[in-house]
Amino acid sequence: SDLFHLPAYAIMGIQMANFGGTELMKGKCKKATDPAAAYTSITNNLLAIAIIVAVDLVFAQDRASDMAATTAGEAWASLRSSVKDVYDTASNQVKFSRNSVLGNIKKAMSLGTEASNEPRYWRTEWRHETFAEVLQEMSSFRYALTSQ
Repeated sequence: SDLFHLPAYAIMGIQMANFGGTELMKGKCKKATDPAAAYTSITNNLLAIAIIVAVDLVFAQDRASDMAATTAGEAWASLRSSVKDVYDTASNQVKFSRNSVLGNIKKAMSLGTEASNEPRYWRTEWRHETFAEVLQEMSSFRYALTSQ
């Protein structure tokens, strides 16, 4: 069904297809199933899930919301440094890398979208619209600095 089209529920959909599909494909309804085969199938799937969880825990990154805030902060620090260079009378040259700032803004936007899908439990809800507006203003500010 629609579970295959949502990345958050892909594993659940695959497991539903695995357990349900194999039973539907047997074709014989009146034949008694072998308990040992069912036990082996369930054990293999639980072992696979345990391995997936262990690998995810070992290679886990920070939460998407933390990475989004950090990336947006890096973009803002770069913009701030450029403005400081513009108004510094001792400086003869302004250093501004518009591609790196734009890359950070786009990365923060992508991480912000991912952050709105992460489980928040005891934390407050991710304010996606506010974060997107901040990034849009940063993008406009970047454009104003780079245009002539």
